[in-house]
Amino acid sequence: MNSKDATHTHKKFILPFISVLLVIAASFLSYIIPHPTTTRLYETASEQYLTIKVTPEITIDLDTNSSVSVKKNDSIQIELLRGEAYFDVHATQENGDKLEIILGNARIRNTGTRFSIRRQKNGGDIAIAEGQIELQIGTQTLAIGAGRLINFDTTRIINEAIIANSEIAPWRQQK
Repeated sequence: MNSKDATHTHKKFILPFISVLLVIAASFLSYIIPHPTTTRLYETASEQYLTIKVTPEITIDLDTNSSVSVKKNDSIQIELLRGEAYFDVHATQENGDKLEIILGNARIRNTGTRFSIRRQKNGGDIAIAEGQIELQIGTQTLAIGAGRLINFDTTRIINEAIIANSEIAPWRQQK
């Protein structure tokens, strides 16, 4: 075999080899590049209420003078920026650990429940109407069940009390 034949044989394999490498590289990049994130801001003015259908399983009712930021990618992250919001979350396998609600330094995880969150100057409160949530603030993590009201500041839980369903987001009756 002369050198011309060897060079031609090498050239014959280089193009398919490079093509395979490019396909592998493109597949790897599509795996490591994050999915696009969409962020929406919802706000209400005085004497205005708003119902937001985040997904078929997650609904938010906003009180007057309230705002939330909803960020969607592989998970859903909702931040209460101002005011009060009522959440109605129906549990499914898809939204299991994929919903996180942020209120200042507090993180709330939920897999199916109804609850209200109110932002205050240095913290907030959460009232659970049905089901259970997990509240993480500072070094504390607390599972909170229905009929409970939790007040917290920026670093810790301040108070826990019993609350009647009729006292949870009473503004919803006025909508």
